[in-house]
Parts: sequence; structure tokens; C-alpha cells
Amino acid sequence: MTLPASPSVSSTPDQIDVLVIGAGVVGLACARALAQAGLEVVIAERETHFGTGVSSRSSEVIHAGLYNAPGSLKSRLCVRGARLLVDYCVSRGVDHRLCGRGATVRHRVTGAERGTGDRRRGGCDRGGSALSGAKSDALHA
Repeated sequence: MTLPASPSVSSTPDQIDVLVIGAGVVGLACARALAQAGLEVVIAERETHFGTGVSSRSSEVIHAGLYNAPGSLKSRLCVRGARLLVDYCVSRGVDHRLCGRGATVRHRVTGAERGTGDRRRGGCDRGGSALSGAKSDALHA
């Protein structure tokens, strides 16, 4: 969606509760939540389209928390956020795919290198689904 070249704001500055800088994923999500809470929100974006800054260079994946320490706040938020995002997409007909991801190790990993334990087990512990191991010869077939 293209943003207007010279935006018109129907509210005067004294009627605006919040100014959100940036119309990327985070800025739009914040603006939406604030507007739903009844605040008058204005979004300022320097680009001509929303989502063309950092948001356009993300990995575009729904993360399962695979690389985070089990039980950490980051891991718990990642898993919860993934579930919420999928629920949001389904409830609003937003196209998405849960296509999986390959994770590989280039050398034998010792217990000390793992740090957070076995990633496959940890992903399942965090609510990941369809995580499986594969032998290298199976990947070459």
C-alpha cells in the first residue's frame, strides 16, 4: 500500500495522543494496539510504502524459539508470539505457511558447546512442532 505523498491529518496536534514513528511491523502493531485502546494515533513514516524499512529485510519466518535458552523470557515470548501470530493470520485470512526449517551442525557438538542442551529436544520443550533429526546421508538422497 502506498502512503499519501502529503498526508492529511484530521486531528489537530492537541487532539493527538500518540505519534508513532515508523510504519514497519512494530510501529503498525503498536499503533493498532493504541488505537484499539481508544487513543488518537498518528503514524509518521519517511518511506512511500509501509513495511519497506527494516521490516522488509527480516527473515520473514515465524520463530519457534529453537536457539533461545529453554525457559528464558525470550524463549517463552517467542513461542507465545508464534502461536498468537498464527492464530491472528488464521482468524483474518492472512496467507502464511508453516513450512519448517532446517538446522544443521558442521561438526560434532559437545555438551559444553550446546550450552542450552539438545536443540531438537529444546524446541519441542518450547512448544515447537514437527521437529525431527536426520542423518546426513538422508539429506543427500
